[in-house]
Amino acid sequence: VGLKYKIDSTGSEWNTDISYTYAPNKNQQDYITSFTQPILFSLPGDGLSKNTFNFLSFQSNLVYKLKHKITIETGVKSTNTWYQNNSDYRKQLNGIWNKDVLRTSAYSYKENIHAAYFQAPKSFSKFILKTGVRVENTNMNGTQTFPYDTSFRIARTDAFPYVYLSRQLFKVANFDIKAYLVYRKTIARPSYEFLNPSIKIVDQYVYETGNPTLKPQFTQNYEANISANDQPIIAIGFNDTKDIFTQVL
Repeated sequence: VGLKYKIDSTGSEWNTDISYTYAPNKNQQDYITSFTQPILFSLPGDGLSKNTFNFLSFQSNLVYKLKHKITIETGVKSTNTWYQNNSDYRKQLNGIWNKDVLRTSAYSYKENIHAAYFQAPKSFSKFILKTGVRVENTNMNGTQTFPYDTSFRIARTDAFPYVYLSRQLFKVANFDIKAYLVYRKTIARPSYEFLNPSIKIVDQYVYETGNPTLKPQFTQNYEANISANDQPIIAIGFNDTKDIFTQVL
């Protein structure tokens, strides 16, 4: 659901959006593992997995045109996730069914991220300077009840500054060619699967686990580029990433 309010004829407007997603999922699995060494035997098993996913998002953004070619842009955003998982597995050995404690799990996960930003572009001569900051409050809460307690909680507030300077160079076939100098700071958060230390079976011989001590990954980006219609065609830059996890297996 979205609402747009046009404040004046200069381009000032107020946009508000709210969305909700509900996604239940049920999965039935039957499997059998056949061994040839050291002895010949089979190990059948089955399982039922139920997941419930709820996602609520709200954002409101204001663009306000002032005198002297100054534009104020500000807004807030809130994303909220609730996830429930129950996976019940069993295996058969010597004709007797028993709970498969490695595959069976039950946990819930809640994530709330609230953000606010403010930025103000200023035009002068052939240059445009835009600077701003975004502040984010992150709350993650994971609770596992089976096979053992791996609960964790993360609460933090971070600021992300942003600045760029642009200048129009020339036009080629109606394309605006511009030069940019950019600095920004970004964040990447580990998902619940990356944080949960409980064993997740991939197959009979391979499993994976999460690491509850993972920290968010912060990247500072410095870049200079030449762009055509805001798409870089030549760029040089430098990324400084701390606590990296997105390219680690």
